[in-house]
Amino acid sequence: MSDQDSRALRDAFGCFATGVCVVTTTTATNEPIGMTVNSFSSVSLEPPLVSWCVGLDASCFEHFVGPRPFNVHILAAAQSELSQAFARPEEQPFDTASWHRDERGVPVLDACPVRFFCTPREHVDAGDHVLILAAVNRFETSEQEPLLFYRSAYRGD
Repeated sequence: MSDQDSRALRDAFGCFATGVCVVTTTTATNEPIGMTVNSFSSVSLEPPLVSWCVGLDASCFEHFVGPRPFNVHILAAAQSELSQAFARPEEQPFDTASWHRDERGVPVLDACPVRFFCTPREHVDAGDHVLILAAVNRFETSEQEPLLFYRSAYRGD
C-alpha cells in the first residue's frame, strides 16, 4: 500500500469515534509503565473478556505481550493531557499522574470513570499489531463523561 493510501486508510479508520484508554502494567523490575490506546473493546460478558491492540513498534511492546496483569483505564473528558502524556514514550507520565498500586502491584490511575483489572488470556498476531484478549477480574465505574477521539482530535474535553 502506498504512503498516500495508508494515510487515507488511517483517516478513514479515524472516522469511527472511540473512547480513550490508558493501559498500565509493570516491567520485569516492577517499574510502572503505561500507554494510551483507542483500540479497546468489550468482547464477552460470560466469561467477562476485553481486547485491545499494541503495535509491534511500540516502545513498551515487550511489557504488554507477556503474562503480567494489567489495568485498562477509560479516561474522563477532562483527561486529554493524561492521554497525551502516556502517548509519548519519552515522557515519564507516572511522575505527574495521580496513581497508586492495586493488590497485584499494577498501577491504577486515579479519577478515571472506568477501570478494568485484567489478566491476559491470549495474544493474537494481527498485522503490525498484537491483539490482546484478557479476562476481566473486576471493574470500577463512576458517573464521569468519557474522553472521545474522532478524526485525530479529542472530543469532550
